[in-house]
Amino acid sequence: QIQELTSNVDALEISVSALETANSDLISERDALVIERDGWKQLSDNWYAVALEQVRVMVEVLGL
Repeated sequence: QIQELTSNVDALEISVSALETANSDLISERDALVIERDGWKQLSDNWYAVALEQVRVMVEVLGL
């Protein structure tokens, strides 16, 4: 029984190690996606500002 329990503990330690590695990989991937998302958000905000400026110019210059 002791040998069986020891082998189960070893198997569980290997499983925990694999899960910790997978968790670490997922955290890294999430961080990369957050950075990418923030970049797209900034780009979107910049284009929105450009569009608003164009509308402002059209209103002022063309009287629309």
